[in-house]
Amino acid sequence: TQGVSSAASDVYKRQGRELVQHGINTARGTLAEELGDLLIHDVHGARTAIVAPHLEAMATDAVLSVRACVAHTIAACLRHARPAAYAAFARLVETDDVLLASHPVRHLMIYIGDSAPELIDPLIDRMLASPNEEVRHAGGGIAAIAALRWERKDFMTRAVAGDVHTRTGAAVVCAAHITDAAHSCLLYTSPSPRD
Repeated sequence: TQGVSSAASDVYKRQGRELVQHGINTARGTLAEELGDLLIHDVHGARTAIVAPHLEAMATDAVLSVRACVAHTIAACLRHARPAAYAAFARLVETDDVLLASHPVRHLMIYIGDSAPELIDPLIDRMLASPNEEVRHAGGGIAAIAALRWERKDFMTRAVAGDVHTRTGAAVVCAAHITDAAHSCLLYTSPSPRD
């Protein structure tokens, strides 16, 4: 687990599920959300081209809740500025593990994993080994998505063999994707975990 470098971040540190709620109640967090919404509708990429050079600076905000909101902006840049979005994402996750449990960061991981799962593999490893229960739960869910959608079957085995938090995270995702999984047989053939 990497520590947050700024004292300001420690003051505003929240659990993953609370990060966005706090972030949208700050000026920078709200602006990042609004910017992401604007870029989602950028049909030709002109707006994205203006924002892309600034993504890494946004991704290294000292406040975790603002970073959670910046994940939405990065996701919106994937269509027209994928290399810049990948670079910004790498900087975004260089912080406390709890950020990985936030909704926008998990969604961004899935978007990136759908085209470049090798970029997400190390983060799944990090999430499954995190000392934070919420992060392990989210890691179990991302591990299940990796197995079901990205041909990363080993992650399902690891999630099921993990603690109650990783197993629960994987189970929630599997239940939601049972009919549309490319490899639904993984849902039935994973080894039973030991208690």
